[in-house]
Amino acid sequence: MRTPTLIVPVICMLVAACSDVTSSDSITGTYTLRTVNGDVVPAVIYDSDSGTEEVLDGSVRLDEDGSGSIIIRVRSTLGGGAPETETRTANGTYTRSGSTITITFLDEGETVTQVGQLQGETLMFMDDLGGDVYVFRK
Repeated sequence: MRTPTLIVPVICMLVAACSDVTSSDSITGTYTLRTVNGDVVPAVIYDSDSGTEEVLDGSVRLDEDGSGSIIIRVRSTLGGGAPETETRTANGTYTRSGSTITITFLDEGETVTQVGQLQGETLMFMDDLGGDVYVFRK
């Protein structure tokens, strides 16, 4: 069974202050995970004979100083065993260029960069490994 990258969400995101502040619209705040691959959370992202993995909920926080965090809660059930819930948290930084948000964070000791799109109060990221699409709303 694959382990989804902590996106960012990206999915679920953050290095330097906003680089392109061309809009007066504030992107700072907390974005709550609404869907994964078009399915309302909780959403199954992996299902096979060996087990199931569901994204239960999550959020992305973008702060005014360019820092932020992502929290994703996942439930895994392996081989018919008891479900186990894990909360994955990452802190980092983000930059903005127009509607593109780039988040950089450490995930299990590795630097991970996710690029997402911001449309109004909706933030969307695609998981690089599995191609899962995470949609957050402010």
